[in-house]
Amino acid sequence: MKNFNLAELNVLLIDDDPLILNLLSRFLNNLGIRRIATAGNGSEGLVAVDTNDQLYDVILCDLNMPEMDGIHFLHRLADRNFTGGLAFLSGEDERMLETSFELANSLNLNCIGTISKPRLHQDTLLTILKKYGPPDTPHPKTRPSLISEEEFLNGLETGAVDLYYQPKVMIDSGKVSGVEALARWKQNHNGVLAPASFIPVAEATGKMNELTYIVYKKAMAQMSDWRKQGLELDISINVSVNTFTLPEFPAFLINTAHDHAVEYGKIILEITESEAMADAMKCLETLMQLRMKRFGLSIDDFGTGHSSLTKLKQIPFTELKIDQSFVINAEKNSSSRSILESTVDLARKFKMKIVAEGVETKEDWDLVKTMGCDYAQGYYCARPMPNNALLDYVKKSNSPA
Repeated sequence: MKNFNLAELNVLLIDDDPLILNLLSRFLNNLGIRRIATAGNGSEGLVAVDTNDQLYDVILCDLNMPEMDGIHFLHRLADRNFTGGLAFLSGEDERMLETSFELANSLNLNCIGTISKPRLHQDTLLTILKKYGPPDTPHPKTRPSLISEEEFLNGLETGAVDLYYQPKVMIDSGKVSGVEALARWKQNHNGVLAPASFIPVAEATGKMNELTYIVYKKAMAQMSDWRKQGLELDISINVSVNTFTLPEFPAFLINTAHDHAVEYGKIILEITESEAMADAMKCLETLMQLRMKRFGLSIDDFGTGHSSLTKLKQIPFTELKIDQSFVINAEKNSSSRSILESTVDLARKFKMKIVAEGVETKEDWDLVKTMGCDYAQGYYCARPMPNNALLDYVKKSNSPA
């Protein structure tokens, strides 16, 4: 995020209580902010958003208002691809504020905080405003365009698939113990594309299994190179449950790793929770065979599906990755914190290693450390990166200093 001056902010206040609007305006003025607009409900707020010549940096919105409440306003704001900061203030209970925060995030809105009206103070407002960071680009969020089926099929043959790596950091030492391998697509005119641009095409063309094979081969080759350089890292690779049902898949995993002299125990195969609970029993024998070879098995995005404790016990998972939605800002969200705590306890009972995803701030890191998680993954540690950047990152992170 770019640096910014509070005084430069363009702020919109939405509340049906004129006294609240006056109080907030006074607080903002005390903070040096002069560009302030007000609206009495969501409908008036949308008019202000649509007619203002300059985009609002921050919108502070009440939840319970006449004509159009804050919930409906959220959806209308998401339709407009609003990229500024959004904060809620309300006299509703804390759970309602927490839920509104989660709803905003689910709509890809940048929620920077919530304020309970009984605790409406200038210092609270300042703390929230400091969390705002101007977007790195002024362009609104748009859905990534998909590559064509022809380009995808040709690219599989010509090496368009590339790997980026996101470090997995040991919380007790801060050292990098492994990485998650993430597929990327190299395109001449657009550079490196994220999975959203090509995974739907892989699924539509029935080539997900082939894509998985390519990613695994590249990962094994990369691990072989790392070992020659004296770098020992575990590697996590996402695999669909459907791929595990292929009769030849276990032999492919074992033989490819063997050909590159990669220890099976350094390979972790990730399955999302929703798939694991619905379909993993279909390939239980395969999973057991791989575990006997010492492959790691990880249940990914835990907390987003509907887990059966019986199935969780039956499937020989070695690692549990807590979904980022329960980690980000959990130190301020009592519901997320409770889920995080109970998930850690559950994983401990099943003797699984615990990875906290979505660790984006020092506060997130401190919380998951306090909770007893083993590893952290997220932007606070590092973003996904190509191999050359990874080597530099690991060297700096794992140095004695």
